[in-house]
Amino acid sequence: MKLWFVDDKPKNHETWFCSFSEGIKASCEIRTFLTIDELFGEFSSGILPDVLFVDFFVGERLGTEVIKWFANRNMRPVLIAHSSMEQANTGMVAAGADFHLEK
Repeated sequence: MKLWFVDDKPKNHETWFCSFSEGIKASCEIRTFLTIDELFGEFSSGILPDVLFVDFFVGERLGTEVIKWFANRNMRPVLIAHSSMEQANTGMVAAGADFHLEK
């Protein structure tokens, strides 16, 4: 299973990665992205995760851009809004994320 995370703060990457058990880390592909452009570059090569955790503020861009990218596509990952702001999480769910988890 591919578990990916996009957030512009490296410290959040470490916290997110450390939240998984050793068994999950050993059996899943866990990747992180600092920018939406980096993530979209991976998408354009045809590679998609199974689960994607999306922060709301990613540099100068918004996580809703990532969610909307999947709007009319046949295949998409489970999209999890993952912001420290409740309003951002509910906004991403309204934009199409499957659910949200607080940081």
